[in-house]
Amino acid sequence: MLHLIAHQALLAGLCQFIPVPFVDDLAGDRVRRSLVAKLLERRGRSFGAPAVRPLYAGPPTSGLARAAGFTKSLILKPVKKLLRTVFLFVTIRRAVLDAAAALLLGRSLDRRLAAGGFADGTPADRLEAEAAALEAAVRGVLGSPERRGLVRLVRGSFAALREEGLDGPPTPAALEAAGGDPEGALSRRQRSRLAAAADRLGRELGGGEAGGVLARLDAAVDARLGN
Repeated sequence: MLHLIAHQALLAGLCQFIPVPFVDDLAGDRVRRSLVAKLLERRGRSFGAPAVRPLYAGPPTSGLARAAGFTKSLILKPVKKLLRTVFLFVTIRRAVLDAAAALLLGRSLDRRLAAGGFADGTPADRLEAEAAALEAAVRGVLGSPERRGLVRLVRGSFAALREEGLDGPPTPAALEAAGGDPEGALSRRQRSRLAAAADRLGRELGGGEAGGVLARLDAAVDARLGN
């Protein structure tokens, strides 16, 4: 399962290189939702990702807060995107953090599913509450120094992708042609490079020093969940 999680995480990070405001974030959101859906399916759950929406959409907000946030985004996102295009290192940092967040989210969800969490037949409100609690725990770890080891590993994966000549993120035109699916918008060469990088990262996370990093993050998430 680590290969799937690593693959989707790196793809989520690559979306940050799409040079169009809003499109980059929408593509990344779609990848995270797809990761949640795939994990639910592979662990035999009969419900879909919308039942655990807080996992990929974050904590719920009021209508007024959403409206205010959207207005602010209309003003700030194009400016931020321009700055990140000019200063590539800012985009790389954002991509690494997004990938690390998707990886820890996927890993934490998979562990909960394997342990019997998010069980079929659970009432909708309890599923949503369970999802919100897990998302908050993951977010808490990502906002702490505990994330450093994971960020270092993901940064190494992106460096390897660049060295191997991954020719950029999905283009806006390719995204449109693929119906908004970021992976479907990649060229065959891009998909091959991404799969190889995900395979390496998945193997690293499966043991050795990287496996220790993952074990410490697992413990940190569990502690925030009160387990």
